[in-house]
Amino acid sequence: MARQISIWFQDETERLLSERTQTHDDAEGSRSRLIAGLIARYDEVVRRSIPQLSEKEWMLVADALNGIWLLEEPRHVHYTELEIADGIRLNKLDTKWEVDGDELLRKVHALDYARRLAIVDVVERLWCDPQADFAVKLREWGVLR
Repeated sequence: MARQISIWFQDETERLLSERTQTHDDAEGSRSRLIAGLIARYDEVVRRSIPQLSEKEWMLVADALNGIWLLEEPRHVHYTELEIADGIRLNKLDTKWEVDGDELLRKVHALDYARRLAIVDVVERLWCDPQADFAVKLREWGVLR
């Protein structure tokens, strides 16, 4: 069911949307379809790009990225590795979660942008409900196999 909501865009986002809808007669309807399509494509890219990490590695990553908002600027996704490294070095998260920190950092270092984005997306969804059992959520979403 479709419903109307208000969304506020920054100038750059507005410009990108306008470029894609300016030739359509029904600009508002076209814009809504465009946004829905962009969200669906984003979700599919994330789903296909989720890296294979163990349950404990995901717990460490979620712990390290707690409170970090990396999607405000798309280029910030590359900071994922640094945040995880700091969590291991400064907070001993590898010991806490019984994970080989060096191995996890090698895995994360080798990831491309889409896979790092998928990590950020999964972690942000996890932290939307901090009372939830993260392992259960990861299984429900197909992140853990």
